Amino acid sequence: MIRIIDYQNVDMNDEEFAYYQNLVSEFGVEEFKGLFKTNEKGIITIITPTKPISWLVIHFAQQVQINQHLRVNDERIDALQRQIDKMRLKN
Repeated sequence: MIRIIDYQNVDMNDEEFAYYQNLVSEFGVEEFKGLFKTNEKGIITIITPTKPISWLVIHFAQQVQINQHLRVNDERIDALQRQIDKMRLKN
């Protein structure tokens, strides 16, 4: 699901968003300003801390980025599996 963080679309699941909200309540929303950039699909493309921030916030952004790529790859594998299944049914 797409969420908005620092005026950017970010693809996050409910657990990631809940953890983001916990981090904001602990460290403040300023910790996320300018931290990363996303593409048009909400995938984090680069993490660029421009000021000293908590390692927990940086680690969280890295984990979300990794999870996003795992979700994208999982969707690709599922699509390939469906194509393989269709080919098997034709034979």
